[in-house]
Amino acid sequence: MIVETTGLADPLPVAMTINGARDQLRLDSIITLVDAENFNNDTISSQIARSQIIYGDIILINKCDLVTQEKIASIELEISNVKSNPRILQSIKGENPLPLLISVGLFQSDLIAKSNNHDHDHDEEESSIEGFTSFSFQSKFPFSLRKFQNFLDNCLPDSVYRAKGLLWFEESELTHIFHLSGKRFTMDDTKKYRSQENKVVLIGKNLDHKKLYEELDKCICYETEKYLK
Repeated sequence: MIVETTGLADPLPVAMTINGARDQLRLDSIITLVDAENFNNDTISSQIARSQIIYGDIILINKCDLVTQEKIASIELEISNVKSNPRILQSIKGENPLPLLISVGLFQSDLIAKSNNHDHDHDEEESSIEGFTSFSFQSKFPFSLRKFQNFLDNCLPDSVYRAKGLLWFEESELTHIFHLSGKRFTMDDTKKYRSQENKVVLIGKNLDHKKLYEELDKCICYETEKYLK
């Protein structure tokens, strides 16, 4: 069973929960994924990011094809400054041989024991204190492709580092799977018969939710009568 947490999650509470049911479950390892392209000096400045490094049994540096070897070396050095003798793997599109990731028995239960006396039950509250928030937007009306592209190019704050969604455009009958990381995004087609609606989630630091809603709302084609059902 693979448990995937949000990018803003402290892995310790999840590990403690699983470890608490060790008569039925065995935690094999904690894998921390690092985005090489968007890594900078501020990436591991927050407590949550540092916790993801400290408690990660495997640190997987991804998107290595998008950066130089010099940057990869600098990332590894930054990680080593936070965690002693980290087990670091490099990857492109997250691909690595499964025997290196699964059934490796690397979970460090001693770290859980050392941390058990601390309060780690409020990772959502901690992330809010550090300024990290998530914003969601939904609409039964389609986006204008031109207006949404303008939103990405001119209105999306630099503080948004991740976004996901299902997008529907007036110019297309398909629903599109949207992924954004940093300033890079992809939009893949899905089946034509998928439910037509817009659902977007943005994650970032010190986000102005009201402003984001207003800008995304400007992308909606409300005037098209055929959507008024």
